[in-house]
Amino acid sequence: MHKQSKTIFKIHDLSLVFGEGLFRLENIKNIDINQGEIVGILGESGCGKTTFGKCLIGLINHRDTTRFGITSLSDRDVESKIEFFHYPQIFKSNNILSGTKRELQEYRKHVQMIFQQPRASLNMNMPARKILEEAVKIGDPKIKSESMEERILTLTDRFELGGSNWRRFAKSKPKQLSGGERRRLGIAKVFAVNPDIIIADEPVASLDVSVRGKILNTLYQEWKERYIAWESGERENPLTLIIISHDYNMIQRLAHKVLVFYGDVHVKRGAIVDCYLTSHSVNTSTQKKHPYSQKLKNDSKFMIDSVTENNETDQIKKISGPKITTGCIYINNCPVAEKRCGDADAREWNYSSTNMPCKKLNN
Repeated sequence: MHKQSKTIFKIHDLSLVFGEGLFRLENIKNIDINQGEIVGILGESGCGKTTFGKCLIGLINHRDTTRFGITSLSDRDVESKIEFFHYPQIFKSNNILSGTKRELQEYRKHVQMIFQQPRASLNMNMPARKILEEAVKIGDPKIKSESMEERILTLTDRFELGGSNWRRFAKSKPKQLSGGERRRLGIAKVFAVNPDIIIADEPVASLDVSVRGKILNTLYQEWKERYIAWESGERENPLTLIIISHDYNMIQRLAHKVLVFYGDVHVKRGAIVDCYLTSHSVNTSTQKKHPYSQKLKNDSKFMIDSVTENNETDQIKKISGPKITTGCIYINNCPVAEKRCGDADAREWNYSSTNMPCKKLNN
């Protein structure tokens, strides 16, 4: 990435409580997402990744805190806030989480989400062609019929929708399609809007390996083509991709920046514990990773040698005894935890804190 990009999202003190203290996503602050980046949201199931994505798209907001089982969208009287600088005139409150219905409708012309379950975004009784046409009109309400036809054909070709049987596919409803076809249709619908920012929640989960590769390659090629066009001045804005996944290797291959989420069901807490740049970023430098990031890296390896040789250097040792519910969120599993990691002020530590013992670790 070479052309100077601007910050488009800034997250301040994002905290959510599910149910009656069932789980708390907390202490998400001082996070910037920049124009033209591919940002990876990494973590295991149930740690809050998808919830974070729903906050970015405005599905979770202050107007309806009971949606998705959330009982509170603040912590200690500090209001959760996500600023959107890409088109700052959209939100009068300058906070996505406080957006009105009309503001969010305008916002979603520029920001779209690929949902993990296609049923969440597709009308299961609407023909595939009609789904794509309506999506194109969101981004370009005045599009002419000839241009619409060209746009639809480009989308169907790029996402391999229907192939030689496009006419049959065009009339098919999502409920009549296979899981892979529905997934590709859901992704094509998002690109049909032509947004500047796409949040992709597990875009290739549960798909065959060959199909996974094609979809990921298409996502990357779309990003690359728009980025080159932006750098050359042919486009006003690049594409910003935010990819949510539990797949460490996939995120490492695609992302410039990685936000690592960790959730502990025993202490009912989740948070971002790390933020680092990958080798794809021109700003990359020697970084010290959080021990949980290191664990995800180690777990992603095919570790036959480690198993047969009982090599403990690549394994995170769990702390025995009762679960500690105060202090740093990772204290119960951290190999370098110290007594001060259980102090009350350690609860406020996040990836940008410099006084954490784990900052001593090297990559």
